[in-house]
Amino acid sequence: MYEDASESLTSQSDIYYMLVETLFEKTGRKYREACEIIISYFVQRCEVFDEIAE
Repeated sequence: MYEDASESLTSQSDIYYMLVETLFEKTGRKYREACEIIISYFVQRCEVFDEIAE
């Protein structure tokens, strides 16, 4: 999902919200907050934006 989003979007916040929305859709439009937590963890843990976390 990230690779697809990063090809079409350049803003980190746009990519984040696109990933959240995609996961939210795949879960049957339930638990948006949980989707935000999962994507936040993915972004932080995997350093998907190629930046060093402080």
